[in-house]
Formats: sequence, structure tokens, C-alpha cells
Amino acid sequence: MAANQEVNGLLKLHARLRKLKSNELADMLRKSYGLIACDPDQAGQPFQIGMFPKCPSCGSQEMASWKATDPPVFIEKEISPVTHTAWFSLSEAEKVFKVNQGLKQLGYLT
Repeated sequence: MAANQEVNGLLKLHARLRKLKSNELADMLRKSYGLIACDPDQAGQPFQIGMFPKCPSCGSQEMASWKATDPPVFIEKEISPVTHTAWFSLSEAEKVFKVNQGLKQLGYLT
């Protein structure tokens, strides 16, 4: 089974999350998946779905403004694939624990 399906299934079965609507669970999966089931990136940071790119000058992800280039500028950049080696090495109990840890870290659980 794919890692995203496993995490989604564990979220759906979580006793404290059962009353959430489908769109709320989907949002929680999107925000927590990289932290829970993906191996860190080359800089040791967790992956995050929908994360803005870093500024090449200061490294911030909070841009003051975005400007389009005309004509468009295409930049070729090698992107490392997302891996799930650590996730697939866990037992079912460890996966449940990892989901709980991730949800606590993101403030969904106390």
C-alpha cells in the first residue's frame, strides 16, 4: 500500500478524528503527510505539500511580492524524489505512534 493511503487510513481510524468531515481530514493529510511519512529532504527538513519556493537570496519562503517575467524564464533544476524509507521500515504500532507525534507537533492533538 502507498504511504499516503496508509496515513490517510490511520487518520480516518484515529479515535479523536472520527467526527471530522472528509474535507477536514483531507486538509489534515495534506498538512501532515510530509512530516509523518516522507524522509527529510537533502537539508534535513520535512517535505510539505504546497510549500512556496525559497528565495535564492535570503532563503525565506514568505515573499514580499511575486513578479512575472515576460517573456517567461525557464529554469532547469534537478529535484530529488520524495522517499518513504523510514516509514516503510516501521511496524503498524510505530506508524500509529508516528502519526500521533506528527499531529501533536502540528497542534492537532494535545
